[in-house]
Amino acid sequence: MSKLGLIIDSREKHPLQFSPDIYGTDHITYVDKLDAGDYSLAGHDRPNDDNSIIFERKMSCAELITDLGQEWTQFETRLKILSLYCYKSILVCANECFWSIYNKRLTKLHPNFVFSRLSYIYINYQIPTLFLGSRANVENYMWRCFIKVVEKTRNDT
Repeated sequence: MSKLGLIIDSREKHPLQFSPDIYGTDHITYVDKLDAGDYSLAGHDRPNDDNSIIFERKMSCAELITDLGQEWTQFETRLKILSLYCYKSILVCANECFWSIYNKRLTKLHPNFVFSRLSYIYINYQIPTLFLGSRANVENYMWRCFIKVVEKTRNDT
């Protein structure tokens, strides 16, 4: 297998590392501006292409809540672009609970509103939101999806 080209959006503040100690040396990371999303795969990074893949990563539930509330207009614009990819998802690194954030008065958005917005995103844009609990889990999940897309592309040809 040739080296995977992992694309990290240039605006990503704390990018995942994809350490060679864990994932081997069969990949190269590129920093480039993506129109939407934070991570993609070279050769599979264009909307509307077969087997295109993109991930929107959220460091915390608080960051996600901000996008679902006060930043909704800009976030929905990005969701429209993400929806054009064959494989896409929002990956949340945290294991926080919306109720806990709400009860601590860290947000005014009620958890029912948050879940309503997440279901709206899933139904209208076919973008699931996965709460994976840690950066390591997000990185591992992303890596495995990238490998599966490459394998599927190879099998499709």
